Amino acid sequence: MEQNLQLAPFWTLLSALCLGAVIGLQRGWTLRNEETGRRIAGIRTYSLIGRTCGISGLLSRAFSPLVLGFVLLALAAIIA
Repeated sequence: MEQNLQLAPFWTLLSALCLGAVIGLQRGWTLRNEETGRRIAGIRTYSLIGRTCGISGLLSRAFSPLVLGFVLLALAAIIA
């Protein structure tokens, strides 16, 4: 039972990374016929965003929920 608790952060990060990758894969597939330079984000970008949000979620559990808010605001500022 203790082993499962130790692996919980790993599964959280893995699921965040996989969800980001799936979203990026879908977006890349939908926009595959666009000319080069018109596609803004794809599988790599959304995987990194998913991983960042997963890490911020873990940090918000450990420290303060404000961490999640600040990270989401920073990501919104970078993307916009």
